[in-house]
Amino acid sequence: MTQVATHIPQNPLECSDAAIKHLRGRLRAAGAPAIKLGLVESGCSGYMYELDFVESDNDSPPLVQVREDVPIFVPRSQLPMLQGTRVDYVTEGLNSMLKFENPRAEASCGCGESFAFRAETNAESIESPSSNAD
Repeated sequence: MTQVATHIPQNPLECSDAAIKHLRGRLRAAGAPAIKLGLVESGCSGYMYELDFVESDNDSPPLVQVREDVPIFVPRSQLPMLQGTRVDYVTEGLNSMLKFENPRAEASCGCGESFAFRAETNAESIESPSSNAD
């Protein structure tokens, strides 16, 4: 991939062992080389996490690798809002899911599907996470 940064930034995503095992399994099942974690504007609070497989770099914005042990990339423009997020794979009752704990998130909606950032995070990062501009 030509649009990928080769360095791993300080304070990247933190992943539990369970999350790494789950993500490796998803990569293996999909036959994909890497995972892209991003944000989309959605829900009643503002943003939702979006996981996708990195198939090629042709249709994606410039990406930064944030994990070495399992290949996870984030859009460079969204790195300030995702940096420091802890990812875990949890089982609650009959449901298993990835759980995200973002230190910059301030509030979430009642259903838990979306969240909002502290005002200073929005001001210091990007205007729209779905933007392809860098």
